[in-house]
Amino acid sequence: MLVSKWADDNNIKITIEMFDSAENFKSVWNSAGNKSFDIFLLDVEMSGQSGIDLAREIRRSDTRLVIIFITGFADYMPEGFDVSAFHYLMKPLKEDKLFNVLDKAVKVIARNVTALFLPVGGEQIRVSIDDIIYIESFAHFSEVITVNGAVKVKMPISELEQQLSQSPGNCARCHRSYIVGLKHVDKITKSDIILDNGTAIPLSRRLYNEVNKALIRYFKGE
Repeated sequence: MLVSKWADDNNIKITIEMFDSAENFKSVWNSAGNKSFDIFLLDVEMSGQSGIDLAREIRRSDTRLVIIFITGFADYMPEGFDVSAFHYLMKPLKEDKLFNVLDKAVKVIARNVTALFLPVGGEQIRVSIDDIIYIESFAHFSEVITVNGAVKVKMPISELEQQLSQSPGNCARCHRSYIVGLKHVDKITKSDIILDNGTAIPLSRRLYNEVNKALIRYFKGE
């Protein structure tokens, strides 16, 4: 598959799911709030609901998803503007054109910063910012604790903080050795942050007011 080859060439770890109809996709999209897709390669002409109509449904709940249409007819392009299509690829697909569009799509996703791409073992591991419970700094590496487990990365916590600053309001530096995911904060005291998994993270006295304000803004949706 061309997408797998593109990912291998760029050392990007991806998960690919394939659907033979709009109905099958929507059964997964709507199940248990599963909307964890980043890029959607969508054929305009399908049996049942068309790709254009499916894209309209997606856009009602997700303005972030990168939609790339695949079609044999240029006539559909004006309709793609209505759903903020990222690009059109004409059939038959050409490897260089697909790879170029995917390269650009990844850059757009990185600018939106809904996820961190962490270098681990020669690959780029995607970690959703919403899934980050906390980050802890050690001597020569940082450990990103997520709802799906821990990821060790050879990066200083200051560099991770800089990446997270491009998505302000989701995480907060609370100590020289810790960053917390605000979504997972259960309560805050003068000296600690208690997370929803029961973990207590030290809170610097100097950063208490800043973290407290960030937490209030987060839960107010500001």
